[in-house]
Amino acid sequence: MLLTSLIRVSIPLLSLLSLVSTQKQTPTLPPLLTLSLPPTQALPNPQILPPRTFATLTTANITLTATFRRDSTFEFRDPPPGSYLCEVWTNAWAFVPMRVDVVAIPAAESKGATEQGTERKRVDVWQTFRGNEWDNKGEKLGGGTLEQGGVTINIGVLAERAFYEARARFSPLTLLKNPMILIGGLGMLVMFGMPKIMENMDPEMREEFDKQQRTNTIANTLTGSGGGGFDAASWLAGGSKTHVATGPSIHRKITDSEAKGGGSGGKPRRRG
Repeated sequence: MLLTSLIRVSIPLLSLLSLVSTQKQTPTLPPLLTLSLPPTQALPNPQILPPRTFATLTTANITLTATFRRDSTFEFRDPPPGSYLCEVWTNAWAFVPMRVDVVAIPAAESKGATEQGTERKRVDVWQTFRGNEWDNKGEKLGGGTLEQGGVTINIGVLAERAFYEARARFSPLTLLKNPMILIGGLGMLVMFGMPKIMENMDPEMREEFDKQQRTNTIANTLTGSGGGGFDAASWLAGGSKTHVATGPSIHRKITDSEAKGGGSGGKPRRRG
């Protein structure tokens, strides 16, 4: 019984040891493309990104996805040859899009890779811009092969996304931007400020100002622009129009009949 129990225990241990030995004999290859998120001024701590953050390589009918790792990286092990658009997706931040070109190297030049049963590839990464032609490449960010340890690219952060607009707080300074408040304030300033200015005015200047004001008042009265000039109500009612004759010492009203007759008698002269 003891022997049989020892055999039963040794068989799983042997199978486990053989599995570990086979795993040690087949080393794991590094990823061909690694995207890293280093701390920046816009994103000081990349670990605050939600677990649902992921990166994609997109081309025609192919979309490769890499999840966000604990060391703030995204790994693409063995992407097939092609030209991809690389993007990082998260709900709080916007990242710089990139162009990734994976090119297969001919078998004649990849002897070391074919012996391990893998195809040798080269990866080149450029910065790209939305809305531009695909051939319009930006700055080259890096490139290399798997034999060189793969390619590691730092992802640039554009800005933090804002889905809500902050409500503006009340400030007394915003009242000064209202034109009605400005007009009212200017009117109050003139109303209460002009008397103070007149009181503090120089006597000679004040006398000249009063003289100029009296001259303007008399001129308005003589030309009819004052209170005793043209009567719009009587003109609309069909009354006689009055004309104001101005002179150095004579101020009298001439009716329409006198203006047409040419004299003060009242009747027009007959032509012989």
